[in-house]
Amino acid sequence: MIRALLLLIVFALGLVAAAVFYGQMYHLRMSVPRALPGWTSMISEKSSLQEGRLTLPAQGRIPKLDLIWTARAPSRAGWVWDVQLTGDGVALDGQAVLAFWPDELLLVGTRGSVDLGRIKGVPVPVRGILSIEKLTGTVASLLSTPAVTGNVSGTLPSLQIDGVDAGSGPLTGALGAGGDWQADLKLDGGVSPAVVRVDGDVNSPQAMLELDIADGAGLPPTLRAMLSAVARAEGQGWNLSLPVQVP
Repeated sequence: MIRALLLLIVFALGLVAAAVFYGQMYHLRMSVPRALPGWTSMISEKSSLQEGRLTLPAQGRIPKLDLIWTARAPSRAGWVWDVQLTGDGVALDGQAVLAFWPDELLLVGTRGSVDLGRIKGVPVPVRGILSIEKLTGTVASLLSTPAVTGNVSGTLPSLQIDGVDAGSGPLTGALGAGGDWQADLKLDGGVSPAVVRVDGDVNSPQAMLELDIADGAGLPPTLRAMLSAVARAEGQGWNLSLPVQVP
């Protein structure tokens, strides 16, 4: 989910900047309709450099999202917009900065929350609000082949998986220019301490999950039995590595 959100936010902002830099979408559609790529249909007709809206349709487990931007006074770094991303269980606010020579777009100061319980298609019930404390991103080479990089950090104050208290802890994630990404989550205070790492590539729907979990006293017997059957015993707990589907 974090990988997908980061890509949608940063890349969509780059597309918006490229599409509306020279006027309202209505004017562009009237004057050069065949020159506009199909994705520009997501941008409202009255959208312009000053303000606008882009609606991203639901994609798999990700709900429909609205990206709204409003221009602020330019800074020394370039053109500046306040941006909001909202959807079912998603609320993010930040700023986008487009260099005066519009070949690079930055996403800075982004904060917000994601309701994990609203993610569709998760095989077991999950409850928790991910508080995003910092999300930054860069879309480089806007005038040629865009390259997206980004970082996210946040906290899960509480996480329940299938009714089991999994604890709380920090989450970090990063997206590389080559499309590789990783997310790390450390959980304490639940039935058992755990460290989770997921590595993947934006071009693949599959990622590799690695889980280190201790044999805590509150671990449900069914989960302990499952870990004993499929994971490798390591010290006072288990290590589990397996491919997983990601949004």
